[in-house]
Amino acid sequence: MARKRPPSDEGGGYSWQDTYGDMVTLLLCFFVLLFAFSSVSDEKWNTLVEAFTGAPPLRSIAAVDLLSMPNFTEDLPSSYVNLSFVGGGAKEENGEEDEQATGSPWEELTPEQLQRLQLELTEEQVRIMSSEEYQRTEQQFSRLYERLVVYIETNGLEDMLFAERDLDSIYVRVAAGVLFDSAKARLRSDARHVLDTLEEIFYTEMDALSLVSIEGHTDNMPISTYFADNWELSTARALSVMHYLLDKGRLDPEMFSCTGYGEYQPIADNDTEEGKQKNRRVEFVLRKKTITAEDIAQ
Repeated sequence: MARKRPPSDEGGGYSWQDTYGDMVTLLLCFFVLLFAFSSVSDEKWNTLVEAFTGAPPLRSIAAVDLLSMPNFTEDLPSSYVNLSFVGGGAKEENGEEDEQATGSPWEELTPEQLQRLQLELTEEQVRIMSSEEYQRTEQQFSRLYERLVVYIETNGLEDMLFAERDLDSIYVRVAAGVLFDSAKARLRSDARHVLDTLEEIFYTEMDALSLVSIEGHTDNMPISTYFADNWELSTARALSVMHYLLDKGRLDPEMFSCTGYGEYQPIADNDTEEGKQKNRRVEFVLRKKTITAEDIAQ
């Protein structure tokens, strides 16, 4: 009598279909994850950015014309410089954020926050910084910087204009090619709109400034025009810009100065054409108004 074969064990191992199915499932999860990241809502993204950085992200800004809308800064981004968030936002005893701490970060730059930044302050400095006059100047100075940044970003001028600030100064750099033809100091006709906008921005917050210094710079290429050298060219360019701004009659001439540095303060390598273009520039140094104890007493 023939012996029966034992039944085959169909579940005794894994087949290639199992591996293939697992791979397809993982790929599906991967693409679902990519889709989820690409379609994240603004609210979730803002929450995520704030969780990692400790500061709210910049809001998207529609393109505007500062000359036709001089008061648009009432709806500016909350911050371009997040010094005030180093020590965290101000909070009430119940753990909720103070409503007054949601404004401009420079409005929140209190003596206590500066001390957390390890800046040594005297008692007189603390008293000055706590005054309404100082806080008002800080707000205006911050608003001036924010106007400049918004103008540059919303008009796509990052390759031609650059702005940055520290506690006491704002630095604005304009490529010389935007303002002048090569080896010349006469303003180009198409450069006047840029200077008109800068003059408007300076004028709106002029009370926060003590000095506007205009500095001309060149590359290291020798010139063969009626200018003797790059010293004269850079100085003539700074003078042309200053005269154009002051000829409108709204800015205080006593607050302005100009100088030419020629080729001797480069910011890039003069061995490349790109570096030379960066070195040919006009810079504005805007000094913040200094508040003294006498100002507070008055």
